[in-house]
Amino acid sequence: MEVGVRFLPDIDAFCRARIGKPRGKSFELSSLGVFDLNGKKEVEAVVDDSHGHGDVNGNGNETVNENENGRASGKKENWSLGRMIFSQSSHAPCSPITLSVVTGGDGACVLGFTWQEGVVFQDMMDQLMDIVSKQVVEVSLDLKE
Repeated sequence: MEVGVRFLPDIDAFCRARIGKPRGKSFELSSLGVFDLNGKKEVEAVVDDSHGHGDVNGNGNETVNENENGRASGKKENWSLGRMIFSQSSHAPCSPITLSVVTGGDGACVLGFTWQEGVVFQDMMDQLMDIVSKQVVEVSLDLKE
């Protein structure tokens, strides 16, 4: 069941009304894929010292923050991307189990499991996480051969 948030005046009431009712899906799998900096190990970033954050630019175009005088502010640094984690909550009106997947700049594929307590038992999730982890490792080893 797909429902746009703008059509729900009370999302909390909508979700609570779905508790205990049949669901269309038992699990959801979302993947952000492999995060790549266009084959680069590092990208140049301009760090805006006034706000403590910066703009990352991996496409070869320079991005610069400007101060009130229209001049570039901040300093240039090289940033690299390592391990990433992607996680989202399970969805009360839909699937009680969610698997979120992403592969970061270090090449590690990270699986993030979330589930609804009281709907899915902990021992079932422990077994599911163990089985899926073992299967992912087995498939990756088969691909290397």
